[in-house]
Amino acid sequence: MIATNSMLESRIKIWYGEERSLSTQFPLQCNFLTEGCHGGWGLFYGMFLESYYTVNETDAPYEHKTVFDGCGDFEHVENKKVASVDESYYVGGAYGLQSEEKLMKEIFARGPVLYDFNAGYDFMTYKSGVLQESGNPYGIDDFEYIWKLDNPDEPNDITQDG
Repeated sequence: MIATNSMLESRIKIWYGEERSLSTQFPLQCNFLTEGCHGGWGLFYGMFLESYYTVNETDAPYEHKTVFDGCGDFEHVENKKVASVDESYYVGGAYGLQSEEKLMKEIFARGPVLYDFNAGYDFMTYKSGVLQESGNPYGIDDFEYIWKLDNPDEPNDITQDG
């Protein structure tokens, strides 16, 4: 939610020259497209903003909590719309089709983008210290990686440089 707001604030500044501080609390409470997690995916927040809107932080300040069905708390901001979006989309057209070149073109044409990634199980269970990924460190097919490790007599062309 905060990353999406930061992207939108930056695009508003670039396109319109206006400083905005968008409410984080308002979409946390009012966005019903979050799959029940009161935050949710950036794309779902974008879809919410296609049909609805958000308000300034001063009109719905961050409260460090969410409550079930809490959008009713914001009836006083109904006429204080400050931002919405025309279209939410994946760079590249669909999930997983983005590329470095497509991202660069999007940033050049429209400004900052929201980008997320799957950090994996190691990140979810991380407690302290330096995070080191277990398992396949090279990002190649797991079966191929395991086969080459289990067959040391075969030539091993796996290198960090690719």
